[in-house]
Amino acid sequence: MKKVSVIIPFLGSHESLTLCLECLDQQTYPSDCIEVVAVNNGASEIPSMLKQRFPRVVWLSEPRPGSYSARNCGVRHCTGEIIAFTDADCQPSKEWISNGVLALGSGKATILGGQIEMLAPTGRPLNAYEIFEGQRFGLSRQRHLVEKKGFAATANVLTHRAVFDRVGLFDAELTSSGDREWSERAVELGEVIGHCESAIVFHPRRSTFGHIYRKSRRIIGGRVILMRKKRSNIRFWWRFSRSLLQSSILNPQVHGYALQGPQIKGIFSRIHFFFLVELLSVLTTFERLRLVLGGKPYRG
Repeated sequence: MKKVSVIIPFLGSHESLTLCLECLDQQTYPSDCIEVVAVNNGASEIPSMLKQRFPRVVWLSEPRPGSYSARNCGVRHCTGEIIAFTDADCQPSKEWISNGVLALGSGKATILGGQIEMLAPTGRPLNAYEIFEGQRFGLSRQRHLVEKKGFAATANVLTHRAVFDRVGLFDAELTSSGDREWSERAVELGEVIGHCESAIVFHPRRSTFGHIYRKSRRIIGGRVILMRKKRSNIRFWWRFSRSLLQSSILNPQVHGYALQGPQIKGIFSRIHFFFLVELLSVLTTFERLRLVLGGKPYRG
C-alpha cells in the first residue's frame, strides 16, 4: 500500500481540528500507511492536550501567514508517495483516503478533486448566510470547478508527490485562489485533473455574517493578486473593472439575485437575504478599491 500524507493547515480552530483528526483516525485505509501533518499557521501554541490525544500526528508550525504557506510547509516535510489536502474544519468520510487512492491509481488523472458535501444544521432550516455560501463560494460544486474551471479546491485534493516535484509548490503570496493558480500551472505542464465523487469530505456551513465577510475578503484578495501576476497593466485594469462592476451595486443582476435568490422561504428570510447580498456588494466593492490602491490583502 502506498503511504499517504494528509496535510491540514490550521489557524487556532482547535475544536474543529479535533473533529477532523478523529475522522482521520477512523479511515478504512491502513493506519500505518497514513501520515497526518497538521501545520499551525497562527501565533498561539498548540495545546499539549491536543498533542497527547493525537500522538501520531506530525505537528509543524509555519510563521509566514497564509494557508498556502502552511500547505507548502507540509509538503516540504511530509514523506508520503501520495499527498492529500483537507482543511481543519472539514470532516473526511471513513472511505475518503481509500476511495481517493483507488481512483488516483486507476484513472488518467494525476490530481483529484474529491467531493465536498456541505453539512446541514440540525433542527432548523438553512439561514441566509448558509444558503449564500452554498451558492457563491463553490465548495459544494467541486465537480463543476474541476470540469468547467480546471481546478480543485484544496479542501479535498489528492495527488502524487511526484506532481509537486514537477510543478512546484503553491504560490504563498496568495490569500485565496492558490489552488486555482497551482492547478493551472500543473495543467500547462501536462498534469490531468479529475473529480472523484466517492472521496468525500464534509464541510460545515458558515452561519454568520462575519464568517461570510471574512471569506469574501480572502477570496477578493487572492483574485486581485492573481490578476496582477497574470495580466499586463492594461489587461489587469480591464479585468479588474469588469470584476468590480459584476459585484457592485451598479450591476442590476446583483439586485435581481438579492431579490430572487433560490431556496429562500418566507418573507423575513427573503428580506434578510436581500440585505446580506446588498451589504456584501457594497463592502466587497470597497475591499477591491482598497486593494487596488495599495492595501494589503486580508489573511484572517
